[in-house]
Amino acid sequence: METNFLKSFEKVPRRTSFRAVLSNEFKGNSFKEDITDEYKTEFNFYNNNVKKSRINKDLLFTNYLSNRTPRDITDILYQFHQDPSIIERGKIDQVRLNRSKIKQCLSIYYELQEEEEEYVFKANIETLSAQKIEVRIYCVVDLDSESKHINVNIITIDPFHLVIPSDHRGEDKLVVEKRTFDSNSQNKICISNYLTDFVL
Repeated sequence: METNFLKSFEKVPRRTSFRAVLSNEFKGNSFKEDITDEYKTEFNFYNNNVKKSRINKDLLFTNYLSNRTPRDITDILYQFHQDPSIIERGKIDQVRLNRSKIKQCLSIYYELQEEEEEYVFKANIETLSAQKIEVRIYCVVDLDSESKHINVNIITIDPFHLVIPSDHRGEDKLVVEKRTFDSNSQNKICISNYLTDFVL
């Protein structure tokens, strides 16, 4: 199903790309070969479980939604399912696994191998007007120098910015994290409702 909303979203230029980020991140480092324009990027959900909500009260993590979830979050999730490459229209950062919570949250969906840890990235999806919202997408990137492919495997969808919380308007990140989790801990709507061809 294609809508005018989706068509207008396609007009928003990409401000970054995994190819550019990887070229900068690994230049002269562990990945020796230049990541040139020849490299093609493919986006895939690691498996269908990634599209299903989970909650872990010990980790203060949930990606269940509710009828109170802001419309910009649910709209972005729907668009993301239609075209996962929209994550290149926001900021992309390599994830430093320097807090146990990060790896534990990701392991709800994907067991990282040690050799993959430097290839974990976080993408911040933006709205049509380039407005920053809470949705974060976590990926493991596989570089295939023979076929010149960058395979972006989507492993965790974090609509409330709970995997790596941050300070907000002067409030400490731990305070923001607790409040955000508490306000969404009773959510019952699975993200799969929006990761579909038709919004339910």
